[in-house]
Amino acid sequence: MSGRPARAALLRAEPRSGIAGALVAIAIGLAGCSASGQGGDRPAPPAASERAPAPAAVRPPRRARPAAPERAPADRCTRVVIDPGHDSEPNPALEPIGPGSEPRKPKDPGGTRGVVTGLPEHAVALSISLELRRLLRAEGYCVTMTRVRPTGRSIGNVERAQIANRAGATLFLRVHLDSSTDPSRRGSSTLYPVRRRGWTDDILPGSRTAARALQGELVAGLGTRDLGTVARADLTGFNWSDVPAALVEVGFQSNPAEDRRLADGAQKRRAARALARGVRRFTPPRRASVRSRASRAHGLPTAGRLVAAVRLPAEGADFFTWDPVRKTSPNRRWRRHGTDRLVRTVLAVLDRYARAHPSAERVGIGDLSRSRGGDFGRRFGPVGHVSHQNGLDVDVYYPRRDRRERAPRFAPQVDRRLAQDLVDRFVRAGAEHVFVGPSLDLHGPPGVVQALDGHDNHLHVRLPPG
Repeated sequence: MSGRPARAALLRAEPRSGIAGALVAIAIGLAGCSASGQGGDRPAPPAASERAPAPAAVRPPRRARPAAPERAPADRCTRVVIDPGHDSEPNPALEPIGPGSEPRKPKDPGGTRGVVTGLPEHAVALSISLELRRLLRAEGYCVTMTRVRPTGRSIGNVERAQIANRAGATLFLRVHLDSSTDPSRRGSSTLYPVRRRGWTDDILPGSRTAARALQGELVAGLGTRDLGTVARADLTGFNWSDVPAALVEVGFQSNPAEDRRLADGAQKRRAARALARGVRRFTPPRRASVRSRASRAHGLPTAGRLVAAVRLPAEGADFFTWDPVRKTSPNRRWRRHGTDRLVRTVLAVLDRYARAHPSAERVGIGDLSRSRGGDFGRRFGPVGHVSHQNGLDVDVYYPRRDRRERAPRFAPQVDRRLAQDLVDRFVRAGAEHVFVGPSLDLHGPPGVVQALDGHDNHLHVRLPPG
């Protein structure tokens, strides 16, 4: 991959354009805007039947490739750079669409705006991006943001790409919303760079793979129309990137119904969770959020202890934790310990559940054991446990019918179809017992799935010793 000094040298060597160059720059700037006025680095793609390759600019010169490319020091974790589209003010200054390019485009003519809500694209994209950052960090990724708040005039797309290059990112993920002159147009698409020798040929394979993973999860998670993955030759941020890059168009703010949904906090969280799953499909974290240990469960669940405990993370793309005493999320860390086998079983079951129900809300996880096991009775809160003493027990809250991410209070609030699916999955994962509420009519193998008072808002999973 080429280094930043080589690109800077190419840019310094670029001749100043005269009248002809100015005309080319104006033409490129106009080509970068959709019919609705949206533009910059990401014009809205036309409908699938209308798509055609973007007009080719001047053939790019071959990028110089130094023997030792300038890269950021290797991270101990997988680094993702998240780029929330646009900013609170456009930036009409021109920049080359690629290293050594004579054609130029505006750095950022500005994003779109909700046709009903009036919300600017940059604000919605930032909200999704911040939630995505939180989820990725919880799963063990390192995350760099190109911005974390409205900062005024946009920095432009060359600088956004260079942030990803300097970070040595595994993925440069750009979050945008779409617009069209046709208000009925809706759905999600993911853009990736077309092959341009000397600019994107080195990042194309990874970018295309990332785009497919992100698009698949986004469509499944939002239940939106699949507009596919689209290769683009005219996006400055792609042409300057030295790392795999993809740009997601989450939905159309020009569509009244989609605009309303995108303004809803729950929908933005679903988009972030879907993107987090897409990132995980493309590049699992090198630094796992759960550290493997040779845990040992001693004694009984009702009279035991735990050695070398593993702590469940506070949250992830597939789950949140719930404190049954404070009735808030996340659960306190000292209440989230179990054996390595228990924690990994929970994460594996929830991963499979999320894949089966991509549009469902995250599953709530309550108490496991204390860090060294032992008594977990009422002196640790009004909701005490007779068991949960040796790292083999976990409380899992039933999904709610109203899709809120909190523990249900009453049986009528429970989505019984999803609750039964969770029961079945834990049984298949080898649970010794799954205790369920007597009011919910949940079923399973006799002796394994058992109705027990006090479990109408959660199921209690116990793994066998060994």
